[in-house]
Amino acid sequence: MTLLKFYADWCCPCKVLTTSFKGIEHTPINVDGNPELCQKYGIRSIPTVIALDDDGKEIGRFTGVKTAAA
Repeated sequence: MTLLKFYADWCCPCKVLTTSFKGIEHTPINVDGNPELCQKYGIRSIPTVIALDDDGKEIGRFTGVKTAAA
């Protein structure tokens, strides 16, 4: 499984989520420098995290900041 985390340096919720992702293997994607990937994955809000299976198929996503209990 692969986790893609779409974020921006200027986004406060993205900074909070970055703290939550310490120690979790993921691919950070800055939306300001990757408009093609944002379009490919239909990113409308940040932060957005997308889970891909081993074949690259999307198996889940969430937008915004989630608590550990969520």
